[in-house]
Amino acid sequence: MSRTTAVLGVVYPGAMEFLDDFLDSWSAQGESDFTLCLVNDGVDDLDRHLAGRGLSVRVGRSSGTPAALRSWGIGWCLEQGFEIIILGDCDDTFDPDRVAVARRWLGRGYDIVANELQVFGPGNRAPRPWLGPRLGDGREITLADITHGNMLGLSNCAVRAAALDGEHEDIPPHLPAFDWPWFSALLAGGARAVFTDQCATGYRQHPGNLVGRAGLEPAAVIKAVEVKAATYDYLATLGRDYVNLAACFGGLRQRLRQDDSFQQRYLAQVRRQADPDGFWWECAVASEELKPCR
Repeated sequence: MSRTTAVLGVVYPGAMEFLDDFLDSWSAQGESDFTLCLVNDGVDDLDRHLAGRGLSVRVGRSSGTPAALRSWGIGWCLEQGFEIIILGDCDDTFDPDRVAVARRWLGRGYDIVANELQVFGPGNRAPRPWLGPRLGDGREITLADITHGNMLGLSNCAVRAAALDGEHEDIPPHLPAFDWPWFSALLAGGARAVFTDQCATGYRQHPGNLVGRAGLEPAAVIKAVEVKAATYDYLATLGRDYVNLAACFGGLRQRLRQDDSFQQRYLAQVRRQADPDGFWWECAVASEELKPCR
């Protein structure tokens, strides 16, 4: 099935210290009949890391924003005729049965399968399940489930190519997060998604992460608000709920930028209220939910 299954990742200079761990995960897969498709964004010595691993690899060169690179990579895999695209970030690791589990669930009529995330890295506790305790194995994921935050990511999901209809091409390159609007558009268009805890992605936390575990430092909270505001601006075409959320978080973003006193009150209340081990989007809440800071 190597001609039908692609594992897609983007490699870039800022994550080279993690690349061997990433490649080791794919070398250790129980089902090895897949093609590793790597989008090379400026890495000069990639061949050295790939040598001797026994992987079927294709490398395409591209550059641009993270969103533009993901969009290009998905289009590249579609052009090559792959039927399944398994997504993985090059700073993460993966259980040895990830390919097998993805194929199994996609073979049951789902268009998207999301697997468990195990958070690890400096400053984190021992790796533990992040999504399963909230979702449960076999839980179908709907658009409503990812309206206020997103657990469908570019390192824990696999998709059927037949379910894609150019949605990746519509994501603006300036958006800070590609996955949330892309999967929202897919679900809004009728794609079926499911969660499984039968395998896990090792979700590495490090300073280069765009988003990750909920951080309560001021910069992390403000970044989460910015990501939500930008995402809702784009998703406003999906309906009134998103129009209202775009207005709410757009206003919050502006006030945080312009009103230092409000920003300090907002951040202080978030620190008192939010779970530091929660999802990144849970620390970015509408100011109406933080009544004392208004």
